[in-house]
Amino acid sequence: MTAPLGLTLGDPSGIGPEITVAAWQAGAPPFAVIGSAATLQAAAGDLVDVIPVGAPDAATEAFARGLPVLDRPCPALAT
Repeated sequence: MTAPLGLTLGDPSGIGPEITVAAWQAGAPPFAVIGSAATLQAAAGDLVDVIPVGAPDAATEAFARGLPVLDRPCPALAT
């Protein structure tokens, strides 16, 4: 298996979270997100299961269950 891509979430109040969810749903090559799992889950709603992981190595195991996120929480949810 090719190593997955690591994507940053970008501006949590921008369109990055929605584009990330759309790419995952479209079947993009495996990737993990670096950013706030709560922000990404808010953008995903019920469309995608967001799987917070603590280390990059855990992302590969999470692909079968959902979109892995190396969780870096925001101090507050972006609006």
